[in-house]
Amino acid sequence: MTDESHGITLRKSLLGAMIAGGLTIPLYQLTMAIIGRYAEQPLPDGNQAAATIAVAVRTLVMGLSVLMTAVFAFIAFGLLLLAVQTGVKWITNQN
Repeated sequence: MTDESHGITLRKSLLGAMIAGGLTIPLYQLTMAIIGRYAEQPLPDGNQAAATIAVAVRTLVMGLSVLMTAVFAFIAFGLLLLAVQTGVKWITNQN
């Protein structure tokens, strides 16, 4: 095996950025759907403990959804920057 198969290549980083960016879009849509659904439904008002638990669960679900979306967006952005860096190194080594 050559070093190129294990090294960072422009194609690998661009493909990774496209995959992560492609996953970010449906995750964002899922996050907005979850937030919209929770905004439509009122909290239970019969029991204070049930309302407190409902608020905690809603916060956790929305927070995890936003966190997953942000992680994939940052990964896509980082891989895109890595592709730019790799491309610049490749161009400067060509000259």
